[in-house]
Amino acid sequence: MSSVDSAFNYFILSYTPTVGAIIKNVPSINPQGPFKMMVVIDPKSLPQTVSEMKEIEKHISSDVLHKFGTNDSPALVDDVVLSLSSVSIAHFACHGQQFTDNSLKSSLKLQDSDLMISSIMEKHMPNATLSFLCACETAMGDSTLLDEVMHLGATLLFSGFRGVITTMWSIDDMDGPVIADAFYKYLLKDNATVPNMELAAEAVHFATAELRKQGVEFRRWAPFIHLGN
Repeated sequence: MSSVDSAFNYFILSYTPTVGAIIKNVPSINPQGPFKMMVVIDPKSLPQTVSEMKEIEKHISSDVLHKFGTNDSPALVDDVVLSLSSVSIAHFACHGQQFTDNSLKSSLKLQDSDLMISSIMEKHMPNATLSFLCACETAMGDSTLLDEVMHLGATLLFSGFRGVITTMWSIDDMDGPVIADAFYKYLLKDNATVPNMELAAEAVHFATAELRKQGVEFRRWAPFIHLGN
């Protein structure tokens, strides 16, 4: 990491799409039910997502990990939606698209079709705690609507997730594995048996710091941000 003193060395940032999201009395961000996690990758158009899943598997036990995008389990919309009802963390390493004129049309591109945000909002997700959108421009918004929150990350918060890791502009496919490895390693620090999702903002800060240590340019480490609680 650069030896130049900067705000990055002193502050851990977290963003909110609405004031209401930070004034609610929320006792704990961690789920009440058994911990489960889902990972959805797109190995055809984003080959490094295979490595990204392998990095996650280093930290999360296979018996609580639902994997989609593999040869044995393709990333099909119906299967992914069904899994959402039981998972605490949903990690998407795939392309996303947003429609600022109608945010409910925004979607994540899966193998057979698009997973519409409207479909996620209709799903009962009692344990939905954290979503990681390792996809391009999922917190970009619309320059013509400066006072409106119109991006995929915020919409997932409105769908029921308590926190979302998202990106402000296009990311390099090769950076996903580095970020995922460092992020989940931090959530499981101090010998935790399940990820401590209250540390999500700190974890994404730690993960981007790991990327900075490699000497990558600003545009590669800066887009990853935390939204919500």
